[in-house]
Order: sequence, then structure tokens, then C-alpha cells
Amino acid sequence: MYMEYTNSMILQYPLIFSLVATLAKAHGGSYFKPYSGKVLVSVSMVKSQRLPRPLDCAFACVKESHCASFNMAKSPVKGRYLCQLLSENMTTAVVKDSTVFDHYHRITPGPCQGLNPCHNNGHCEETDDGNDFRCTCSLGLTGKRCESLPWIQFTSSPVCFGSRDSRFARFRVPTTGFLSSIKLSRVSGYISCDLNNPKGANFWGCLDYEGKPMYLNTIITDAVDRIRMPETKHFTSMREKAYNIPGISPLSQDLLFPMMDTPLNVYAGQYLRAWFGLDFEDIELFNEGEVCVLVYGLYA
Repeated sequence: MYMEYTNSMILQYPLIFSLVATLAKAHGGSYFKPYSGKVLVSVSMVKSQRLPRPLDCAFACVKESHCASFNMAKSPVKGRYLCQLLSENMTTAVVKDSTVFDHYHRITPGPCQGLNPCHNNGHCEETDDGNDFRCTCSLGLTGKRCESLPWIQFTSSPVCFGSRDSRFARFRVPTTGFLSSIKLSRVSGYISCDLNNPKGANFWGCLDYEGKPMYLNTIITDAVDRIRMPETKHFTSMREKAYNIPGISPLSQDLLFPMMDTPLNVYAGQYLRAWFGLDFEDIELFNEGEVCVLVYGLYA
């Protein structure tokens, strides 16, 4: 059962409990949704105690396995707050208005709520019992959290491509097989499609005058300049060789090309090229810069 104080015991200015949710969540994975001026009634009380700080009530509930919510006095009496730990919450018991208490509904987030436990833009799904998760991985990633990817390093030292004058980066494929994706990992440099844009410096494409991503523009061709990555379906403008990849921007340190529907048949010793797309199309009047990268390949 609950107990209310008389109005004479209420301080003029109630305390603000904005930190309760944050600290309780950090302490035990749970957090509390506050309901100001409410009290939960007609429930079995786990424990009633007077505590020196409001936050102590939240921590006490987190530590108590049977605590589903708590009522806490708005104001202290003789320096202590009445804290009622309850075995039920708003889904199973009655809440009514109160001038003395605030009620806090305990919520334990599922494994897919909050920060995504799946790395590299993997999709998180809870198991049927809600106690665990599974990740659906993209780009050939493996591992419980999509953390592993069997990339093969193609270049032992950086290769560089420029923004104009057909300055592509040339690299050699070390292994025969079917290539599903290529990753370019930036080592140094920048590139821009508008030298008059003070916020245009990036690594893989174009930014607007506010420094916001417009599109990716870096492509992979073979030795006779047939475009191999990305596949045609990804381009939003063939003229500018513009495209977008979810989770990757012109400012990302790594450019991972989308997995190919039909992996590219390559042979050991074959040369491929990395281009700035506008340079490839000879749209280069306002381009500037050079980016140096390490190249990795992912085989099917």
C-alpha cells in the first residue's frame, strides 16, 4: 500500500529528477520513465525506505530484482525521501494523481534497443524470448555482431588518384577469383569538385556549400576504362558518375562498394583503376586535390 504526506510537509519547490533515468540506465541497463504528480496504488510493496538522495531510490530499484517501479516523495522529511519499491508497474496496477509523490515506471530495454549491437550497419533482430539478438549482416560481413570480413589487401603501399587530368590510381589484383566488392581505405589527401567551395574538401565525391554530402563519385574501372564498380543500377547520374551508398558519405574514411549482383571475374596480375568520376568524364574545370588509399578486395 502507499502512504502520502500531509501538505504541510511539502517543500515549496519540488526537486527535478532529470538525472534519474540517465544514471539508472548506466548503472543497470534499465531506465525509468517519470510521471510527475502520480502515485501507483493497490500493489504489493517490495520495500519502503527513507533515503538521503532521490537518485538512491532509482538505484535501489535497479538492484532489486522484484522491483518493477517506484513511488518517490517529491520533498524530503528531515533530510530523507520516502522511497517505495513496488512489484508492479503501470501496466498491471492503478495510477492516480498525487500532490506528494512522483511515480517512476521501470523499463528494461531489449537487446536491439538503444545502441545497435550489430557493427557495420548490420540489422539487429531480437530472439523470440527477447533475451538475445541476431544480426543480419551486409557486405559479406560475418560474426555475431557483423564484425569480421575476410578482406584481402591488394596494395602494400598507398596508391593515389587525382581530381583532373586522368590521374587514376592503378593497382593489381593478387588472386584469381570472383570479386564481390572493393574497399578503398583513405591514407591521406582530399578531393573537391568545386575549388571555390571552402567546405568542399572530402575523399570520395562532392559536398555542398554547407559542407553537407551531395553524392559519391569514386569509381573502379578495368584497364580499358570499363566501369566495374559500382554497378550501373547504383548511379543517380551517369553523366557525373554520382551514386549513394547507405551508411557511407564522401567524408567516410573507408569507401566500401556495394556487393555485386554478379561478382567480377578477375585473374592474378590483372590491373584495375580507381577514378574520381568527374575526372573520368573530363568534367574537371573546378576540381582539385588528390586522395591516397590502400585497396582491399572481397572475394565471393
